Amino acid sequence: MLRTIFLILALGCSTDVVSTVTSCEVQISTKDSTWVEVGQRFEIYGTPLTTHFDTAAYLGSQRANVLDVNRDSCVECDECRDREECNVCQDCDACDSICETSCESTLALEIPDVAPGEFQLQIYNSYGQSNALNLHVVHSPPDDTKTPIDTGNDSADPMKDTGFSEPQTSDSGIQSDTDTAEQSPTNEE
Repeated sequence: MLRTIFLILALGCSTDVVSTVTSCEVQISTKDSTWVEVGQRFEIYGTPLTTHFDTAAYLGSQRANVLDVNRDSCVECDECRDREECNVCQDCDACDSICETSCESTLALEIPDVAPGEFQLQIYNSYGQSNALNLHVVHSPPDDTKTPIDTGNDSADPMKDTGFSEPQTSDSGIQSDTDTAEQSPTNEE
């Protein structure tokens, strides 16, 4: 009997913790063109945004590096929502005008190295998942002025093959009128 009472008391006391999490759809839109290059810093508008530590961005299935989340101008809006007891996912008529005029949330990310093509960008944070934003990824053309092209042969004079595809000038360090390195010392007795 004592064992039964103990089981009833043990099962009747619960240590379950119930927490409420605000969940809503994160909305994103572009500030710039939807044509982007690999490695480019790309900024979007978004709401509700949190911090860059709490935000993940995906271009297709590739994770993008979140560089910055800026909500600096949103203090007045956040204070109004707190005062009116509106959570970030609700429409808050009392604060709409303040939030629309003073609060601009932006997110900056780096476009990851993906193949050229069309991808969907999505943001995830503690409030939820964003809508998809279609981006067209292109690769910038290589800058061939930085890398010499060596043909291996200069048909006019193989001894002048410099490894560059364009004529190059060089400085030998020797003056044309007198080269003191090649003069022999004079012996004076």
